Order: sequence, then C-alpha cells, then structure tokens
Amino acid sequence: MTEQTERIFRALLSSDLGEGLHGFELGRQSGLPSGTVHPILARWEKAGILESYWEDLDADAAPQTRPRRRYYRFTPDGAEYARVTLAAADNIRRRAAGSGHFGGVVPIPDGM
Repeated sequence: MTEQTERIFRALLSSDLGEGLHGFELGRQSGLPSGTVHPILARWEKAGILESYWEDLDADAAPQTRPRRRYYRFTPDGAEYARVTLAAADNIRRRAAGSGHFGGVVPIPDGM
C-alpha cells in the first residue's frame, strides 16, 4: 500500500461513513495535493471501493460562491477492504519494526 493510499483510507474511515468527504477536504486531511487525490479517488470508484455523489444546492437559496462539491464515501465492501488492508499494513509495520526491516509497500489484492 502506498503512503497516499493509506492517508486517504484513514481520512475516509475517520469521517462519517454515510456522508463521506469532498475531494478538497480529503486533500486537506490527507495532506495530499488535488492532483494526487482525485486520480486515486477515480480509480477506487471504478474498482467499486468508493461511490461518489454531488451535493444538492438549494436553487432558492442565496447564490453560491463556489461550485458544487463531489463527495466520496466507501461502498460497504470498500470500507471493509480499507479496514482489512490498513490492519495488514499496520501488522507488517509492527513485525518489521521488531526485525529492523521495512519495505514500506503492502500489495493490494487483485480485483480491488
């Protein structure tokens, strides 16, 4: 697992899973630039790990000063996948810390 993947997984898991986070907020929480975050989100959505939706803006409300936000949240299987993958990465890190070796990458299983 890349560091970028881990950061975004952790940010999404720390949010209200039903609501999700918009791309800018994911970038802020993960400390990653938009050009890194959005391609990852698009890839995960295509793989079925995430789903996205556009925010509803009330047409009768005051004019918006910003574009609509696109929110991302885990699918049920995607949330479980993220938890299991992060746990595996943490386990490898703990074992590596005891041995003095750390490769830094945890492979993502085929199909995800």
